[in-house]
Amino acid sequence: MKVAMISLGCAKNLVDSEGLLGRLVEHGDVEIVGDPDGADGVIVNTCGFLQSSRDESESITREMLALKEAGRVKWVAMAGCLVERYGQELQTDFPDVTFLGFDDYQRVEDVVRDADSGGRNAPPPPSHRGAREHQGIHGNRLLLTQESFAYLRISEGCNLKCSFCVIPAIRGAFKSRPIDDIVGEAAALAMTGVRELVVVSQDSTYYGRDDGAFALPTLLRELSAVDGIEWIRLQYMNPAFTTDETLDAIAEIPAVVPYMDIPIQHAADATLKRMRRAPGTDGIRRCLLAARDRIPGLTLRTTVMVGFPGETDGEFGEMLDFLDEIRFDRLGCFRFSPEPGSFAIDLPNPVDDETKEARFHALMERQSAITKQSQQARVGQVLPVMVDLPDAGEDGWAIGRTAGDSPEVDCVVLLEGDGWTRGGPVPVEIIDRHEFDLIGRAAGDAR
Repeated sequence: MKVAMISLGCAKNLVDSEGLLGRLVEHGDVEIVGDPDGADGVIVNTCGFLQSSRDESESITREMLALKEAGRVKWVAMAGCLVERYGQELQTDFPDVTFLGFDDYQRVEDVVRDADSGGRNAPPPPSHRGAREHQGIHGNRLLLTQESFAYLRISEGCNLKCSFCVIPAIRGAFKSRPIDDIVGEAAALAMTGVRELVVVSQDSTYYGRDDGAFALPTLLRELSAVDGIEWIRLQYMNPAFTTDETLDAIAEIPAVVPYMDIPIQHAADATLKRMRRAPGTDGIRRCLLAARDRIPGLTLRTTVMVGFPGETDGEFGEMLDFLDEIRFDRLGCFRFSPEPGSFAIDLPNPVDDETKEARFHALMERQSAITKQSQQARVGQVLPVMVDLPDAGEDGWAIGRTAGDSPEVDCVVLLEGDGWTRGGPVPVEIIDRHEFDLIGRAAGDAR
């Protein structure tokens, strides 16, 4: 049976997709193909976080159903957060689709065989997630990333009550994976040629707290001992739980790159209070300044939101001032989306779409200048680079990343010439900048 996978949403969802594919290959007579057109079936692993992601998930599912109507696939399945959140409604809108709830992941091969025989698998019942934990799907994964890196999910769920977010209702309570399981998965990934682990979680810094103690520094030290792993990168850190011990681990463990992805969401105390986000502006500032002080060569990435209900011009101005003060090297920005089931959907004083859009562009214009300045400072340096795409494409560039760039969300290094080898890191001389990306050439004989 030929099965295609379309994975949408975040890196944590991608790990689920890779686990599903790995289980299908291990437990079923299945060949994984890249193109849905001509496959026996296709699984759309959906995202349900924002309205835009829900729209994308449903649109792509309809495209796959059009292939089914044309006789070019036999069955279409939907999995992921959208199914877990809106399964009953989706069953009405998509009667010809089979559904994979989180509880079906450990028997995906049975669901697929049934779908191939014309059967249907029902979506999970509504509002069942709060009573149980999503255990995830681990073990052998069929990687959908470049071979140089892989995402490593260290927990499931979330215990925070941010007013704009419904992830706890979808994914359940925060549950740390055992260190031995994580390290074993890391070793298996290294055996496949992975050289960089990108640690992901709903809150990486919360790791271990559900079992009584912050354990991220211990985990990092265990991961750094895995043979073949050169870089370990932390994403989704929370300033409220970023301890001095974690900062010291980043600074002291050679394999842990000096990079922190630490979403702050906003920088005005009044907005943060409505968001139910700790530790407030001063607490965020103390965390970031401590990180810069303790970690040499640190690259800081954050995510912020504009247009949250009640956000005034003054509060938005406070965030701009904070960005000018801290000068994040990398930044992503969301426009607030009112999510059904979230506390924020009932907050007064919504911000109109025109104002959201204006604030988004004003913020990104301000940040663009900061990021370009940060990148320009790297010109003339010799930096270690992880090579993701060693073969120069039609534009003539191989593609790599510095330690300050997370895959798929940050900047890249355009590498001159050919003969590069996937992986690394290798020393690269940075000779120029093109907008946000750097241009480099091999330093000495390094390729």
